[in-house]
Amino acid sequence: MLPDCRCGVLQQADGSATCDLGKSSVLVAVYGPCGVRINKELHDKAMLDVSVQYAISRQDDNLALIKRMITRACEKTISIHMHPHTAISVAVLIKKEDEHLLSCALTACCVAMLDAGLSMTSTFGAVSVNPSPASEQTASGEVTLVMDCRNSQLICYHCTVGLTKHQFLDAVRLAQTELSELTKVYRTIMSNKLSWLTSDN
Repeated sequence: MLPDCRCGVLQQADGSATCDLGKSSVLVAVYGPCGVRINKELHDKAMLDVSVQYAISRQDDNLALIKRMITRACEKTISIHMHPHTAISVAVLIKKEDEHLLSCALTACCVAMLDAGLSMTSTFGAVSVNPSPASEQTASGEVTLVMDCRNSQLICYHCTVGLTKHQFLDAVRLAQTELSELTKVYRTIMSNKLSWLTSDN
């Protein structure tokens, strides 16, 4: 299943995107690189600030997981060392959720960062797959893998159930196949943006 994404949806943000995947719907705003208070600035890289919340305020263990995964993906792909003494903020708003929420949020973040024009070593893609159960007695579960779109290397992952080594490798292979399709989605979004900017001028 491929996401339905749009970029440039918020005028006041440096970059923004919406993403719908399954019944999940997420809005992301990106700000920066911008100035930061002296007591928070880092001398060798940009400070990365990720916030995640629901449109209707409530606490959920998923928030910490989503924030951790997004932070990891951003640290691996944004050229934060090019912007010392600054801050880059990524604000994630969850409007609707289902089992695709994690992939949806990560995808929206990548599109919003592309929209912001951040310097990145690569884009990243989040793919959720269901590897085959090891046996009839083994429960099947979902694994979400975040991968570098340039070389298909794994950045981080989250499993809803324990997986055998064979199941995990099977999940990686499935994700790598879907990653190429997700990369095409990114290219289409950016191509449409550039076409719109060109025609507008």
